[in-house]
This record gives sequence, C-alpha cells and structure tokens, in this order.
Amino acid sequence: MKILIKRSLTAITSVVLLSNIAYAHDASMHKKSNAEKPKCAAMNNADHSKMDMEDPVMLAIMAQCMKKSHTTDTGKKVMDHSSMKKS
Repeated sequence: MKILIKRSLTAITSVVLLSNIAYAHDASMHKKSNAEKPKCAAMNNADHSKMDMEDPVMLAIMAQCMKKSHTTDTGKKVMDHSSMKKS
C-alpha cells in the first residue's frame, strides 16, 4: 500500500512540474524587442581614430553596418589583392 501511495504522489508531482515548465516557456509572455537600428550614416562620418576598437558595442554596430552595406552596395568594384605587396 505504501508503494502505491509513493508512486501516485511521484506521478502527480511529475505531472504538475512538467505542466509548470510548459507555462514558463510560453512565447506570448516574452518581452517584445523595440531595439533601434544602428545609425550607419553617422558611423561613416565619424572619426575612426578616436573610437575604442575594443568596445563590444562599437564592434557590434560596425558589424551590423558592414553587413548592411555589403548587401546593398552591388555596384562596388572588387579589389584585386594579387597586386598588393606582401609584408
């Protein structure tokens, strides 16, 4: 009789815990992102010598702007690296 009670309590507890995990991961409860897009035009006009190139935020903004500029600028010439000096 004790084994039956222990197994039923374990089963009920497991079902309750699993159902709570499902509610905790409900997608409608997640915070909506309202992040603004980086201002790439301001990045192009900025003085790059005064920027901290170790700043992770600056690196992320630069990566986003580079990715955006590479996908939109199709008229650029490809640089020929074969004529460059090796150092």
